[in-house]
Amino acid sequence: ADGRLTRGATVPSIPANYNGSNTGTHIELSPDAKFLYVSNRGHDSIGVFSVNQESGALTLLEHEPSRGSAPHDFDIDPNGDVLIAVNRKSSTLAVFRRAVDGSLSPLGDVVPTRADPTTVLITYPK
Repeated sequence: ADGRLTRGATVPSIPANYNGSNTGTHIELSPDAKFLYVSNRGHDSIGVFSVNQESGALTLLEHEPSRGSAPHDFDIDPNGDVLIAVNRKSSTLAVFRRAVDGSLSPLGDVVPTRADPTTVLITYPK
């Protein structure tokens, strides 16, 4: 209520059986704040968590393959329907449909982009 942050539990963003190296570069809440998404560079996935609306606790729902190598950034459209991820090492954009339950499913083909892409921003004309 006063705006202060309180540290919660640490929650891994990769599967427990994954033994490779991994770093994350981006996290984002869905527009309705019910789901949290995180990039996993190394595991090459987008981690999807549900957010408890009372406690803020996170529950892992899935790891969706990023459809490329080293997902660096992603953005969710303002309506919450689509997530677009940029894969830095493979220089590709991948589009995912967001379901009501927060899960992601691939939408269309992966799109090549310029070398070493780092940012995705979805905007709509006003």
